[in-house]
Amino acid sequence: MVTAALLGLIGGLAALWHGFEGGMVVRHALAAASHHLADVPVPFLADIFRY
Repeated sequence: MVTAALLGLIGGLAALWHGFEGGMVVRHALAAASHHLADVPVPFLADIFRY
């Protein structure tokens, strides 16, 4: 059981590393942020957060 948990932890960390290394996490965060900023009441704040 310990070996399976350790292998699962290593696999999860490797997947995270791969996502950060390839820029997938950053692209996903930027895409999600643009959807949440569509309803900002003050338009210039949305421009600040987008850049």
